[in-house]
Amino acid sequence: MSYNRSFFEYAHVGLASARAGNVIGGGDWSPERLVPDILRHLTDRKLAKIRNPLAVRPWQHVLEPLSGYMQLAMRLYQTPQKYCGGWNFGPVDHHYRNAGWVADAVCAQWEEEPVG
Repeated sequence: MSYNRSFFEYAHVGLASARAGNVIGGGDWSPERLVPDILRHLTDRKLAKIRNPLAVRPWQHVLEPLSGYMQLAMRLYQTPQKYCGGWNFGPVDHHYRNAGWVADAVCAQWEEEPVG
């Protein structure tokens, strides 16, 4: 917002910062990521170790925040001053799940017999 105030305060430019956490999908195969790690272990028929199965996170599929980004862009274009600011995209609190729940859900969709 300091950048926006410094350079665009009177220009009525729609400028926002948006982020989304705990995104699943979209070809993310980075190490130390819950779902890719589980899938790698299932593929290799090895037991995956979940570091903190009780850790609760706002998991969301990559298309959910992308939809939010597109809506934000549209609203910034229509009424720039109203939607300028910082935005966090994620599910509502009662849809948060723990890492163990996510691991169980991924394993339940796996077509081969699970290891362990």
